[in-house]
Amino acid sequence: MRRIRFADDEPVAIETAYVNYAICPGIEAHDFAVESLYDVLAADYGVHVGHGQERISIARATSEEASLLQVEEESPVFFERAIECQADGVPVEYLKAVILPSRYRFASNGCENGSRPKEVKSSWLTW
Repeated sequence: MRRIRFADDEPVAIETAYVNYAICPGIEAHDFAVESLYDVLAADYGVHVGHGQERISIARATSEEASLLQVEEESPVFFERAIECQADGVPVEYLKAVILPSRYRFASNGCENGSRPKEVKSSWLTW
């Protein structure tokens, strides 16, 4: 599955996802223009991502990527590779993404699957 991600009507990333067909046969019948991949995996196949690994490097946009992202060829981009697995280690998804650093920011809340923490505690130190 290949898609372009938008923010404020501007393209920010190109994602190409490869899904483990052995654990979700027939998944190509879904319309991912209106359905969430992870929602379909959970609801229709009982597949839940338990953990993953991501690597991000710096690259330059190819002519095709530049055209899709509406930037000049050779513009700097982040190149992300990720593999997402079920808790038992079975691979679910392999992802490649080309991301515009000028339009995209990375953040992590440190929680499993990016979920919101149930309670946030903080303490102040006085010096």
